[in-house]
Amino acid sequence: MEKIQSTVQLRRYLAELAAYRGGLAITLVLMLGVGLLEGMGLLLLLPLLGLVGFSGSSDHPVAEGLRRLFDMLGLPLTLPVLLGLFVGLIGAKLLLAYWRDLRTTRLRLGFIDHLRNRLFRRIAFTEWLFFSLTRAADFTHVLTSEVQRIGQGTYQVLQLSANGALAASYLVVAIGVSPLFTGVALLFGVAMMLPLRRIQRRTVELGGGLTRTQRLLFAASGELLGGMKAAKAHGAEEWHVAQFARHAEGQRQAQLDFQRLYGLARVGYQWGAAAVLALLVWWAVKSGRLPAAELLVLIAIFSRLAPMLSGLQQGYQQILHMLPAYAAFRAMETACEEAAEPPVGTLAPPPFRQGLCLEGIVFRYRKESPRPVIAGVDLQIPARATVALVGPSGGGKSTLADLIAGLLAPDAGHISVDGMRLEGGLRRAWRRRVAYVPQETFLLHDTVRANLLWAAPEADEAALARALRLAAAERFVAALPEGIDTLVGERGVRLSGGERQRIALARALLQEPELLILDEATSALDTENERAIQAAIDELHGSLTLLVIAHRLSTIHRADRIVVLEKGRVVEEGAWPELAERRGGRLRRMIEDIPPENTESMS
Repeated sequence: MEKIQSTVQLRRYLAELAAYRGGLAITLVLMLGVGLLEGMGLLLLLPLLGLVGFSGSSDHPVAEGLRRLFDMLGLPLTLPVLLGLFVGLIGAKLLLAYWRDLRTTRLRLGFIDHLRNRLFRRIAFTEWLFFSLTRAADFTHVLTSEVQRIGQGTYQVLQLSANGALAASYLVVAIGVSPLFTGVALLFGVAMMLPLRRIQRRTVELGGGLTRTQRLLFAASGELLGGMKAAKAHGAEEWHVAQFARHAEGQRQAQLDFQRLYGLARVGYQWGAAAVLALLVWWAVKSGRLPAAELLVLIAIFSRLAPMLSGLQQGYQQILHMLPAYAAFRAMETACEEAAEPPVGTLAPPPFRQGLCLEGIVFRYRKESPRPVIAGVDLQIPARATVALVGPSGGGKSTLADLIAGLLAPDAGHISVDGMRLEGGLRRAWRRRVAYVPQETFLLHDTVRANLLWAAPEADEAALARALRLAAAERFVAALPEGIDTLVGERGVRLSGGERQRIALARALLQEPELLILDEATSALDTENERAIQAAIDELHGSLTLLVIAHRLSTIHRADRIVVLEKGRVVEEGAWPELAERRGGRLRRMIEDIPPENTESMS
């Protein structure tokens, strides 16, 4: 079964390489040209040996054919002419080999870029649900390590093609010199290949092991680099280092196992080839069947051919070792294709003048989960209203916001905007009208300006300044060393948590959305900045639709409508005065749990 799978993967890979428009045909022609010139150079050895005194070479059919060719061209068959032609053929072969190698490198690099860019595009346009449930290190592993291994395998395929063309030219010349000698040598060569079949199966197994260990190594490094602050806070550095070292050892062992197998196969094949060549030379000398000139030519040919055939075997072994990497690439690409978002095409975002309606919304992150995260939610969000989502952690607030934003599709029920259901490409088109400030702020390793323009590339200076002012970020940005052109560091590490959130809010406002979703957007702010952003939100009231998710009730008491969510269900909704006074109500209990000193801002 494993052999069948590896054969299928090899066929798929070769078909994909052949279909790539990177000049493969021209490269193959150059390879054949180099092989042809190499063979022509070897053919000249027979008349050359005859001219320097080796008997029998001048009477060989090959030498006779060359003599007739020279007579047709009007060239004398002399030593200077033959040597000049030999040097010319070598020069032409080297030039063709240079162009061949250049084309081969360009083809290999282009093919790898093609695969990597194609997969990256597939990842970029997958559904958010699939992406959120897949480990980021798994994407990185395939995009880097596995694609790099495919590149190494592609190099071996192209080298195998080039060496195969040369080997074919050598065999043609050898058959022309002595069919019997060459035929016996080929029979021995085929016999030596048979024991290598078990090695080939083991090679595929070791390639799969390398794929698994590298995936674990990427995961171990990603976990530490993504959670460095927590690791340091908990003193868990040694644990992460030990995990990484264990997987690095596994990768090292997998590579050593393959190198051991690869080296043994090379030693066995080359040693056997040398023994066969020695045996055949002994037989030819003892039998006296070959003139000295022909024997010297055959020795020259097979002394080159033996390591070349060994190289073909080793190249094939490297290709088999690469196949699990290609299988991992195809598996990831197939998974991304199956999870692809519906295309938008020419669909325009639906108008948002009346409101957004959720009817019977049910959602699970995993289909096999017994309890849904969102369980039968019905909700109306009028256009240009401010709606707040509150409730305990894990109640489904962020998930409901993702559904409203069009990032997730419900398992049951419908979401409509002005009567148009957000289904298929329309759900993705709807996101053009939405800006989202999530709990975890994402910033590029670039300047403040670049982070703002990432959302609205055409924005001018006035728009940037207005967005910063509305997000209460104008003053702190102006105080940065380079102002708006200050580098914020990877994920905004040079800024405080509150500063990062304000940059993210300014970026969202720069998009001029019709629906702005704030998911705990003020959670990292001090009281002063929270009041500044709250004033900005109050200023936006009525000009766009606001969906605010918050634990701190001080940020939502001015909302037009408050929705309390528990265990994925709407348990209470209404205006602040109504819910705050409702006896036994959920919101009232939440207010009563707030310490007295923190209730001033809600007055």
